[in-house]
Amino acid sequence: MTAVVGRPLIKVAAAEAKRNWPFVIGFGVTLSVVFKLSTSLKPEDAQKSPFINVHAHRIAKDFSAAFVFA
Repeated sequence: MTAVVGRPLIKVAAAEAKRNWPFVIGFGVTLSVVFKLSTSLKPEDAQKSPFINVHAHRIAKDFSAAFVFA
């Protein structure tokens, strides 16, 4: 591998793209799946989910207590 200094930017970008394309594709696929699943979640589904409501009772109590004296 040669030094980056003195090389045209397009050649540096091409060399890095050859090496890093699996990561870019992986992040793109993962983020698109998470986005699609997040946007398809309905409020009724969120209320049933054990992952969303794990600390709901504690957070709601702390949140309401913080605004009692406001």
